[in-house]
Amino acid sequence: MKLARHPDIEIVAETGDPFLAVELVHDLDPELLFLDIQMPGMDGFGVLEALGDALPEVIFVTAYDAHAIQAFRVNAVDYLLKPVDDAAFDEALERARRRLAAGQRVNEATIAAVKELLESYRGAESAAPARYLERILVRNGDRASFIDVAAVDYISAEDNYVRLHTGGRSHLVRGRMIELEKRLDPTRFVRVHRRTIVRHDRIRDVRIDENGRHMITLIDGTQLRLSRSYREALLGQEL
Repeated sequence: MKLARHPDIEIVAETGDPFLAVELVHDLDPELLFLDIQMPGMDGFGVLEALGDALPEVIFVTAYDAHAIQAFRVNAVDYLLKPVDDAAFDEALERARRRLAAGQRVNEATIAAVKELLESYRGAESAAPARYLERILVRNGDRASFIDVAAVDYISAEDNYVRLHTGGRSHLVRGRMIELEKRLDPTRFVRVHRRTIVRHDRIRDVRIDENGRHMITLIDGTQLRLSRSYREALLGQEL
């Protein structure tokens, strides 16, 4: 491992799982993150999106071609090209050290540059099929497990967390509803309230109650409010 040559660097965690990476960054708040862009299930840009504004200093690791590398350079984003050369690694690490020593953790300008890079690359890849979450990481103390998205009945928001409701059980996951919604397949999930997302095939019917409110009844009998602003997205017309 190249970091072994730098005894001042403490490795607090490492993983090849992008979902677990998001949780580890939130939990451990590292100063520096080496982020591989090409990972199964969610790419490095997806990890950045899931982290929101809580970004550490980031050095990308990539096997992209020269065209994509030029995009990194234009946006002044640090990167390492696979296979990683020792000299390039040391240079990128030294630049990160200088920024951290100066208190220059990722700021809004850097975040904007990364997002610009994300959009430019995804624009070039627009013909590729969209990739949506298939599993969601759930932490319980010092244990972590995955919930299949196919098992989720609905999702509710709780401050800075979301709660996954699955077959009579629920699981609390750190994250914001708006971030999770972007990662869900819109052909399978629909927003029905600012605090609720429902899986299409779990909906039994939609009715108007005695107070004139539109209520969704799920297959298991759970009732959820359908707000006016999301009615058209679910029903296809304004009622």
